[in-house]
Amino acid sequence: MEIYSPAEDSFFFSEVLKKEVRKLDIKILEMGSGSGIQAETAIKVDAKSVTAVDINPESIRQIKKIKQKGIKAIQSDIFQKVKGKFDLIICNPPY
Repeated sequence: MEIYSPAEDSFFFSEVLKKEVRKLDIKILEMGSGSGIQAETAIKVDAKSVTAVDINPESIRQIKKIKQKGIKAIQSDIFQKVKGKFDLIICNPPY
């Protein structure tokens, strides 16, 4: 299964996260994480934690390679294996 590669929409979303999430002490859930670009961006701008979820095992392996403290990667079909509460849920689905 191929990982969704970041494109112009991913980079635009990343810029919005940089502006809107900066230094907020929040827990974020990212659904359909793909390459993990949004999870990595959110952690870099000081989100409290990010849970990155994708059904694709290759995506989960890729996200674990990021090795940013505060990112948890879960292989799950939507919310099936997701536990806990989050302040913000983000999703940048492929089109």
